[in-house]
Amino acid sequence: MRRRIFGHAQVLSLSFHESYTSGKIVSRLTSDLDSIDSLLDEGLDGLLSAGFTVVGVGIMMLWLDWPLGLLVMAASRRWCG
Repeated sequence: MRRRIFGHAQVLSLSFHESYTSGKIVSRLTSDLDSIDSLLDEGLDGLLSAGFTVVGVGIMMLWLDWPLGLLVMAASRRWCG
């Protein structure tokens, strides 16, 4: 991804490079790439963890009291969309 962004920066117009300092461009690119890396690393883990938690809670509700579990799942599905 870094190579692709570097290649894109190479083809930007001269007026773009004249209006921004090289340090500002490099700092912005580095920050954005680190943010994307962090999102992909931690965001997917959190999403998977939350998904497993929802499925686990649903299974436990059905196991403990299946009529009430079905009622809660139906109500939450209607309420959430």
